[in-house]
Amino acid sequence: MPRNADNERHWQAVAQRYALEPGPINLENGYFGRMSHAVQTHYLEQVAFINRSNSLYVRQTFEQGENVEIRRQLGELMEADPESLAFTRNATEALQSLIRNYNCLQPGDQVTRC
Repeated sequence: MPRNADNERHWQAVAQRYALEPGPINLENGYFGRMSHAVQTHYLEQVAFINRSNSLYVRQTFEQGENVEIRRQLGELMEADPESLAFTRNATEALQSLIRNYNCLQPGDQVTRC
């Protein structure tokens, strides 16, 4: 199926992935965007897992293994050194960190956000 702005079938398929609520739809996703059904299901599964596993998982398994693998994969995808990547919880925290550490940037350094 061609994906372009005029393809109604494509956009109907996209719309079916989301819960529809009556009223206005906020298209400004700078703060928080709506999750598709699949993303919301996976997100809630992960929240339940963290609630069960709690600090043991975060302080041992994640920090000592999974975090490193996620950095490696993301670095490969972005063609960047994994050690140059910083993870933050939200845009505000990212900007505060950037402002606080701005004096450490060197010519040629790049700052992106996802």
